[in-house]
Amino acid sequence: MKLLSVSDVHKEFVHSAKLISIALAQRLAFQREGILRNSEMAPDGRLRSMIIFSLLPGDR
Repeated sequence: MKLLSVSDVHKEFVHSAKLISIALAQRLAFQREGILRNSEMAPDGRLRSMIIFSLLPGDR
């Protein structure tokens, strides 16, 4: 899980296979923004997707 914070806007990038991280982001009220398909290469050489979540001040 990667977290990017700019002022009051928080963005989280989660590997699509990490179900626990996805559940945590949703439980913390992060909103799912989209998917970056095949955006990263795993250590074994396979491509994997990232899910982007955001948390804005009004989302809490």
